[in-house]
Amino acid sequence: MKNFGIFWLYWALSCILKVAVAQDLSNWLFFNRVYVEFGTNIGPHVSQRLFKYLKAVNSGHVEKIGKKALWESNQTANTHGKSLVLSFGNTTRSLKAIPKSQLDLLHPESFRLQLTTSTHNPNVYFLACNGLPLDPATHRNVSFDKQHIHYGAVVGAYACLEEIGFSFLHPLQPYIPSQIRISLPTSSVDNASNNTGSTSNENHTTVQVLLDRTESPYWPERAFHIHTQHPLELTEVLQGHDIPQFGPHGPSCKQFTKLKPLDDGYDHSLHRPVRSAYTDASHPHATPKPKGSAGDNQNAYCERWEDMVSDVDYLFEWSVANRLNKIEWLLLGSYKWGDEWSTRRKRLKTLVKLGHQYSLLIGVDVPLGNIQQHGWYMVNVRLPFPQQALQIRSRVDWILSAGFDFITTESGLSEFTHPECDHMLDLMNVFADHVNGTWGREAGIKVHCSTGQKCEDYKDPRTGEPINFNFLPTFAHKGMGVFPHTVQVYALDDPTAFAYGNENFSYVEDYLVYEAKQHNRSVTFYGETAYWVNVDIDVPLFLPLYGQRRQHDLRRIAVRENREGFRIDGQVNFDSGWEWGYWLSDVVTARASWDPLLPFVTPSTDTIVNGGTNKDNGGSSGDGDVHSGNTDEIDGSGDHASCSEGTKNNKPTLPADYQAQQDQWIAFATAITPYTKIYGPLFGEWLNKILVELAQQQAELLVHGRVKGEKSPDLRKLGGMAYLSGGDTWVDIPRILGIPFTQPDKVHIKENTDPQWGHVLKLLDAMQVAFGKLSDEMDALVKEIHLYVNEQHVLEDGTNSVSTTYNIDGTIAATTALPSVPLSRFEINPEAMVFLSEIQDCIKLLSLRSQQVHRLYHSRDAALSSNSEGRAELQRQARALVHQAEEVVSRREAAYRVPWQRVADWRENPTVYRFGYLWAVHSLYYWWRDQGLAEQGSLQSEHSPCYLNRMDPTEVAVGWGKYTLEVIRAFINRYTPFSVGSPLEVVNCLSPPVRGYEFPKDLYHL
Repeated sequence: MKNFGIFWLYWALSCILKVAVAQDLSNWLFFNRVYVEFGTNIGPHVSQRLFKYLKAVNSGHVEKIGKKALWESNQTANTHGKSLVLSFGNTTRSLKAIPKSQLDLLHPESFRLQLTTSTHNPNVYFLACNGLPLDPATHRNVSFDKQHIHYGAVVGAYACLEEIGFSFLHPLQPYIPSQIRISLPTSSVDNASNNTGSTSNENHTTVQVLLDRTESPYWPERAFHIHTQHPLELTEVLQGHDIPQFGPHGPSCKQFTKLKPLDDGYDHSLHRPVRSAYTDASHPHATPKPKGSAGDNQNAYCERWEDMVSDVDYLFEWSVANRLNKIEWLLLGSYKWGDEWSTRRKRLKTLVKLGHQYSLLIGVDVPLGNIQQHGWYMVNVRLPFPQQALQIRSRVDWILSAGFDFITTESGLSEFTHPECDHMLDLMNVFADHVNGTWGREAGIKVHCSTGQKCEDYKDPRTGEPINFNFLPTFAHKGMGVFPHTVQVYALDDPTAFAYGNENFSYVEDYLVYEAKQHNRSVTFYGETAYWVNVDIDVPLFLPLYGQRRQHDLRRIAVRENREGFRIDGQVNFDSGWEWGYWLSDVVTARASWDPLLPFVTPSTDTIVNGGTNKDNGGSSGDGDVHSGNTDEIDGSGDHASCSEGTKNNKPTLPADYQAQQDQWIAFATAITPYTKIYGPLFGEWLNKILVELAQQQAELLVHGRVKGEKSPDLRKLGGMAYLSGGDTWVDIPRILGIPFTQPDKVHIKENTDPQWGHVLKLLDAMQVAFGKLSDEMDALVKEIHLYVNEQHVLEDGTNSVSTTYNIDGTIAATTALPSVPLSRFEINPEAMVFLSEIQDCIKLLSLRSQQVHRLYHSRDAALSSNSEGRAELQRQARALVHQAEEVVSRREAAYRVPWQRVADWRENPTVYRFGYLWAVHSLYYWWRDQGLAEQGSLQSEHSPCYLNRMDPTEVAVGWGKYTLEVIRAFINRYTPFSVGSPLEVVNCLSPPVRGYEFPKDLYHL
């Protein structure tokens, strides 16, 4: 009877769930047939891709429009159910629905889309979209014709795809639905500015307008910086390199099946199989076989540059779909590479031309004199200055003649060192003058947030004190734009626990506002959505908070702009990888620069509307459940500024008492709907709630260190990020020496006598509980979605299926044939389940990491100093959690969007690192190193900061030395094992091992 009661309750809940889903679909349209046409301002490349996406949903029922309009036949329309006619760009049909005279009134780069009914058949619907070219005022001189392919038309086309069920989430894996479907506004009039209702066409027949939306960019500059000094998914291909860089190459390196290529000669297949480049049948976590010799192509992992270009195509497409208009990456170089510039230049030209097919501006970052991490620096600072100036001009000419549209650069000799300030300023001026003056292109420089560097002879005009070296560009050529930079997850008004020696980044915000108010140069905010190495993405820590804090930063800046009468130019985001859910924050961040989701009041109607996109914001008031960020009012007064300079229409202003914090969680919930909507109304709302709550808990615990709402007693050492982040030699050594380092500080696991030790344990307790609860809730959601998916009745041909009932133990009880049902059920397809499984695994691993750190710290508690058995048990539990994490990592690696060797193997690559950006995840390096530090199973793990070092500071800093040091390290570790105080241990700090660590084998035996 007990089992029967459980079964009955479960059946009743399932019925309720089905009814709720059906009710939520009352405003949805589902289409059986699609007819499509493309205007000339979309361009052939984008047109081909759009058509292939539509065919991928239902290849037999998607047709290009010819001379005869089949949908106009009542017989055809009635036979096939609802039909959708898509008009992309400047087609005749689109221009009738959206006249050019109306479109030209919009801000440059805007687009408009409109959904209407047919005048002849109630089962036929028309969706038209068109847009305007790149802003001629902002992008005056580029290397391609902006009028040939209209940026706004391309963005609008992808917005139309999103309206009918597509999503562009991971840059290398767009989501393709199994149905063409549209969710209509819940009322006949979407909002004050959406002209839904009825209208008349040129024949004076009435059509019903179901959706009419216009979107305009809030800021003109919307860019991503792909930081290719890190060994990321696209590092090699963006450098113009094969994998490996110098061979072996050839047909044998084409490691995965390709479909028919497009006309440009490269594959651009839309359904991406999981691509395996394994050289044998072994699992990624199996002990790797030795690499083959230089002539052994059978065992050597390799990929050709030509085969990786399709990945760049996906990135460019993702960029415009998420409203970006610029992409840049950092060019690498090394004296060891020899003469490869001719081939490389041809390949870079190909990539630039590919970006222009989307009307994207393509640029590169090339350091002036910054020699760290294989940056392709321009000058040898030891040469006479005239020769340095010649080197700058020569390098700029080489780059811009390859077709790039803009160049940015880096200041200093490294992130933490600089030459004489006079010298640095002279180099900046030569660079800006040649890029901006001679070539007429955009030039910019990154303004870093490192501390402790001053220019004594240059006074800060705001204070009269010696200026921060990073702010030296304020005295530079006016053609030099500035990118004030913040690092890691922290917002402009968050405490940073002394990451990079900073208490917070308010001084970066102050500099940004100061420069913008001077109107001397372009000013672009430069945040980031991942930090590699050792903080988050390579642990890995799933942090949707990244996207929320970048959105918060832009909303905060927008409020100050509105009240203080200045404008920045936009945002460039520092990007360091996409796996482990980091694509979600990228989606939020990219779109925030197009639309920061602020509620504005129109001067004429006092109607609340959205500032960047004329659509309902879904609410604009109410505090979040959990505090995050500085809740003080944003200072500033003065007349309200125009919300978008150069707009042709009257832009609204903010409510006078509005604060960016008050509706930040509503804005974030709205921003993640491009992802959560693919699970339908009910499940999407549930998933949205989980992700918002996760970000709120991360703000509370990881940033503010608040436990049960109580303020942290010491944020210098009690922010949760520091405890979940990874640790290595180059975090430990600066901490020992008492100098600023890149990570937030913490109470080390060996410092159990620290006065804050008890607060550390409370914080770790709270993190374990919070993230464990959310992991359980995510598991419950996934279980419900699986049940829903297993009960989907409709087959692809729309005929019939079977209903399956199950016993309590999960075995099949009976199957019943079902009659034909209409295509009106929201289908969750396997592609959606791929993304769902990823988020589930990401939250699971976050929970496991918090549990592991919790047990390791408790095992080192002084209360267990005389209880060796209790300490050992906690450490055994921690090891068991690592093994659970290994299973999750193994599962995820099989679903990486590129071959796992490209991003997770220990291998040579163009960067200074011997490993892919996810090698530390592959090996769970940080987890095992923390385990070793807690267990103290060797003298080295107990006493040496060089324990398990994997970095080469000489190669990172100046690009040489690792091979010699590797040999010395191997000799010393073999013949003179570590003893306390051994001076030879320093070699382990200066060189990585010859091969990658294998755990737990190498935990105590190097």
